[in-house]
Amino acid sequence: MRIEKKYTFDLNKYNILVDQIINSKFLFIKKYKKRIVNSIYLDNEFLQNYSDNLSGISKRSKVRLRYYNEDLEIKTNLNNKFNLEAKVKNNQVVNKKIYPLNLPSNILKKIDNRLIIYLLKKVPVTIKPFILGQTLSTIGITYKREYFESKIFNLRCTIDTNLKFWKPLNVNLLNKKRVFSYNTEYGVLEMKFPHNDKRISNEKFNDLINYITPSRHSKYSVGCNLIYK
Repeated sequence: MRIEKKYTFDLNKYNILVDQIINSKFLFIKKYKKRIVNSIYLDNEFLQNYSDNLSGISKRSKVRLRYYNEDLEIKTNLNNKFNLEAKVKNNQVVNKKIYPLNLPSNILKKIDNRLIIYLLKKVPVTIKPFILGQTLSTIGITYKREYFESKIFNLRCTIDTNLKFWKPLNVNLLNKKRVFSYNTEYGVLEMKFPHNDKRISNEKFNDLINYITPSRHSKYSVGCNLIYK
């Protein structure tokens, strides 16, 4: 279980921000190479997960299908690995359950309610409750992510840029054709650390890193605002 502190920043300050992260007292180093993250979120016809987030309900959950690319595209292939992720938030503490799986071509060629039916058959009982009641693939999100890790604390930092939002219904993920998307003019920085690490929990990262704005930011909510407004 962990705590995630989120910040937004002006994309024009990206290079300065990276320098400040690396030169901060946390001694961050780049952990992995940049990669493209794609997520398809599940919800019901009333957008209940979206409403729970807007209402600030202290204990809430969301479920998504995640896969990774090297290019800023939503297309995938039959050999690509997918993760079904159920993310539960209780106040500031986040717990994430992950189940890796493959998807057959008939699911990837048309994202509709067959995806949810397939997932209900395949996932373990620990994750199935998060899918029950979900009826739609509501939004897709694609972005570029960069990873950093502290050399002295159990602390990770991610920077997300090139955020794109798209509607996955009836999209063919095996097709190279681009899907119309909405873009953002900002990036998202996240600090992630164990919920019981008192050395980090009281840190105010915005005192160390300029050009960021503390934000109760949810990519899912932003995407719903753009696509279902």
